[in-house]
Amino acid sequence: MTVIRIKYDPNFFVRIVICFIVAIFLAFSQIMDSPAFAQATLPDCRIQHCNTQDAILRQVCIANKWGTEVKVPSRQPDVTPPIDPQGEACFCGCSCLAFSTLIAVPGGQRPILEFEEGDPILVIGDDSASWIPAKVASAPAQAGAPDQALNYAIRIKVGGKVLTSSSDHIYMMDDMSFTRADRLVKGDRLMSSNFTPVTVESVANGKFVGSLHNLVTDAAINSINGHLIDSEGVISADYFLQQTLEEQLGRSLTSKLQVGAPEYIRKHSEFLNDADSIKFEAEADSGFFPVGKKNDLPLGARSFLPRDVDSPAPGIRFRPMDDSLTQLKTQQILNLFFGYYRNIDFQLDWNNNRVNAVAWIDESGRHVRIYGGLVRHPDMAAEGVSLVVAHEVAHHFGGPPTYPGSTLSCEGQADYWAALIVMRNVFPEDEYIETITPAIEQVYNLLTAGLIKNLNDPEFKTRFDDNPCDHPPADCRRDTYEAAVRLDPKPACAG
Repeated sequence: MTVIRIKYDPNFFVRIVICFIVAIFLAFSQIMDSPAFAQATLPDCRIQHCNTQDAILRQVCIANKWGTEVKVPSRQPDVTPPIDPQGEACFCGCSCLAFSTLIAVPGGQRPILEFEEGDPILVIGDDSASWIPAKVASAPAQAGAPDQALNYAIRIKVGGKVLTSSSDHIYMMDDMSFTRADRLVKGDRLMSSNFTPVTVESVANGKFVGSLHNLVTDAAINSINGHLIDSEGVISADYFLQQTLEEQLGRSLTSKLQVGAPEYIRKHSEFLNDADSIKFEAEADSGFFPVGKKNDLPLGARSFLPRDVDSPAPGIRFRPMDDSLTQLKTQQILNLFFGYYRNIDFQLDWNNNRVNAVAWIDESGRHVRIYGGLVRHPDMAAEGVSLVVAHEVAHHFGGPPTYPGSTLSCEGQADYWAALIVMRNVFPEDEYIETITPAIEQVYNLLTAGLIKNLNDPEFKTRFDDNPCDHPPADCRRDTYEAAVRLDPKPACAG
């Protein structure tokens, strides 16, 4: 028998640990480089640049499985003195329709995914009352990834048909004006392909998993009609016109309330029922997952906040539903935690407006879900979201005291374990202090001023006294986090 002897190197594990810490630091430095979720600051690229680079742009989106709400940084030729020879940094994006959307062509219709450069298509003629032949100037060279995800998609039912698109897809209204898909309301009147009004019957936002596509016609750049196409019987813009209108009309296209936002739901109380009413159409194309009347919390789930307070305080406006940077940063945070807790299924429910997060166990394993209302709340930044994720992880591993009949830790224990163990595990050494300090401040601001109730109100002290496994008051939760930072014992107020 051959015996293999391995020479022991006392510095081997030291080098491994150092490399590991450096790798984590470099990865997370991209997330925590500012005290808040940064907003995109680069300008949009000129239309001609994005059109020219469309095939490669689509390749980037498909390879990363990015939805069309994601802004893709690029450089375009600089035309503003002093000229930068490397070009001007800017963003490209795209407006898309779902792969199965039928587009009118001479003699019939074709799914948008089948179009290639040079294919025939119908556009509106100069008389604004007829359709004339044109050609496709550009279309994606690749059909798109079948599992490409768009977290915030819009689906409308109009004229008995259902259309799914990105939030910024442009439709023509019956008065010849234009509107984005994410600003539509039940009862709006679009212009049909036979130039008569057609009423929007339902509107829903949700997640779409599947390929999305755009195209540009070969019409002159000064021709609006030549860039208007027939999409499932309603008139909408090609990619060139969509970019042009965004550039020329700017904020007027986004002046209305955004589909799915809390303000939209409060004003249009019938919206949630509308979302339910088109679920049966969604089943035929299972890539779209509408929000519906409500997203019930999983059975036995334990939440970061009491469920009767997880709505924003009056006057607070969430970040936009199509805020791609916050989506990506949040997903990076969840990916980072998954690297340390690989037996937990981490989920982001972007379309749900709950200001909350939950942990639960079922037959498939351990889960943590972060809701869109939490990460889109203006009080919360990357650090605060990280502490909330840590709290939900601590429900799973924080130990006793636990909820009766469950292995999930009580709220005060989850707070303490999150700051004591989980955050130190995920953010080593200096990073821990740099992260936990603003995190505590952000969470405390949320608990005391960002919700429909202040969690320092006496009723929450009474609740906790009646049930020591419940959520402690805001001051106690802050004290618990800070005790964990100092390596002090858990405060008595935390149970």
